[in-house]
Amino acid sequence: MAIICSKCGAELSDGALFCNKCGTSVPEMEAQPVMSLEESKKLAEDLKAKFTEYEKSEHDISDMEARAKSLDKNMGGQVSGFKYFWPTLIVTPVSFFVFRWLIYILLDTGIIHGFDPEELAWIPYVLAVIVFVLGIVIAAKSTNSANANIEKERASNIERSKKMLEEVETMKKNREALGKELAEYGSIPEQYRNSASMTKVIYLLNTGKAKDFKEAVGKLILV
Repeated sequence: MAIICSKCGAELSDGALFCNKCGTSVPEMEAQPVMSLEESKKLAEDLKAKFTEYEKSEHDISDMEARAKSLDKNMGGQVSGFKYFWPTLIVTPVSFFVFRWLIYILLDTGIIHGFDPEELAWIPYVLAVIVFVLGIVIAAKSTNSANANIEKERASNIERSKKMLEEVETMKKNREALGKELAEYGSIPEQYRNSASMTKVIYLLNTGKAKDFKEAVGKLILV
């Protein structure tokens, strides 16, 4: 039959002289076989806090892992230069006809005189070519800038994802350590090793329906 520490509720191995949890010696336990009401309440409160933390950590770990993976999935590809270049395909022919029309207006109004329209026919072509080249230059700069920002964001996301996964590993280690600590309370049946059950234990102790922690747990089993 398992021996239970009357001080902290931890289960002792056969032949143990001291409690591995609180350090109380077995003779002291025999002299004080029953945990006091205040000690029982404190133990129940402590266990409730630890079980709550243990249960919450599982959700926190899953949430952090999902967020880290979402950063990887949200890394888009590079921007195509055509995204910034296609307006040039429209502006170039339009500018050609606008320049050509302006030349005819200037000649017709006499602002420019002494020239035959055919002599100036080359000007709209040259200006349209200039517009086209400027469109290429602007599209190239815009594309390079956009892709540079994407790469910068990608590097930032990779770093953030790395830090989040490192934090996940730390959280897992802390959760494992807490799980081992809670496993020492072998007097509590598996189905009652949770914060909800500890809340009930606290209720039983506060209302006087149980005199100590062991009795309160026993009443949970009988319900």
